[in-house]
Amino acid sequence: MALKHGMANKHKLYLVWKGMRMRCRNPKDHHYKNYGGRGIIICPEWDSYMTFHSWAIDNGWTCELEIDRIDNNGNYCPANVRFVSCADNQRNRRDTKLSWEIAAAIRERRKAGVIYRLIAQEFNISIPHAQHVAVGNAWPIK
Repeated sequence: MALKHGMANKHKLYLVWKGMRMRCRNPKDHHYKNYGGRGIIICPEWDSYMTFHSWAIDNGWTCELEIDRIDNNGNYCPANVRFVSCADNQRNRRDTKLSWEIAAAIRERRKAGVIYRLIAQEFNISIPHAQHVAVGNAWPIK
């Protein structure tokens, strides 16, 4: 089905735009409490899908990438949105406990011979997570 913008409503970028709008504007949406319910809004120029589409294409969107707000407390607007891999998007969540610096510290502790159980306790993460970080499966070594 084509919409007034002439693009199929199943186009991945259209679904990104629609999802963003649902999270911020529909109190019945499962994720509303974490977006619109916290005051996160979408800039007025992105009310038009075609404007959002043009901006996204000009700013590196591809089918493999996800939309990400740089500041998790900020709005959906050109200055605060980027497109990143799924893994990078997961690292930018409000509930993420680690950072690149902490991941490097975990690796250093492991290289120094500290056991995973103690590393996990020190950084308040699970033992498997400490193992994944130490070997570079999570928070890949830069």
